Amino acid sequence: MNSLAGSLACLAVAILNVNGDCDFGPIFRFHPNWMENTWYVVYSSPSAFDEANNVSFSYELQGHSHYVAHVGITFADIGTAKEINGTVTALDFGTKFNVQLPEWSKYSGTYRVTALEYGNYLIAKGCPEKSTVKSFTVVMFSKKCPDEASVGAARAALKKYLNENLEHYAKDTFLNCP
Repeated sequence: MNSLAGSLACLAVAILNVNGDCDFGPIFRFHPNWMENTWYVVYSSPSAFDEANNVSFSYELQGHSHYVAHVGITFADIGTAKEINGTVTALDFGTKFNVQLPEWSKYSGTYRVTALEYGNYLIAKGCPEKSTVKSFTVVMFSKKCPDEASVGAARAALKKYLNENLEHYAKDTFLNCP
C-alpha cells in the first residue's frame, strides 16, 4: 500500500511541476462576451513574425464562452494572406482560455488574459502545447495601427502586470504602421 501511495504522490508532484512550468502571470477576469472583436497582433515575445505576420483574430461568440476564431495570417514561407479557423474557449470563469489553431498548432494551448481594455488592447500570455518556447505573450489591439495613447496604455499594463518592457518585444513591421 505504501508503494501505491508513494507512486501517487510522485505522480501528483510531476503533474504540479508540469503545470507549474507555465507562469501565466496575474489573474485578470474578463467578460467573454465583450471579446467579440477583431484583434491585431502587433507585438509578441518571443517573436513569431519570422513565421507569420499581419495576424488578426476575429472572435465570434458561439454559445456560452465559446468562440470561433477566424484568423487572418500571412505565412512568411508562402508570402500570401490566408485565413485559418480555430476555436477559443473561455475557461475558469473568464480567467483563462484555450486556443486551438489546427493549421498553426505550434501556438495552440492555454492562455490567460493578462490585461484588457475593451475595444483598445488585449495582452495574453500562455504556454503553447507544441512549441519549444516555454511561454508566449502577445499584445493585440483593436486597430491595426494603434495610436500612441493605446500603445502607451498597453505598455503600462505590461509593465504593471508582467514587469516586462514593450521595447523588448518584437513588432510586426509588415503592418506598415508608423
